Amino acid sequence: MKKLLLLAAALTTGTIAYGQEEPKIKVTGYLETYFGYDFNKP
Repeated sequence: MKKLLLLAAALTTGTIAYGQEEPKIKVTGYLETYFGYDFNKP
């Protein structure tokens, strides 16, 4: 029973960590594109 619980917890933690890591790159890329466009127009 404990092994099953630990396995489920490990898989959930890995999924959450992967889910949080992916959007940061997309948001950063979006902000860089937005500010690059905004500052190039005086």
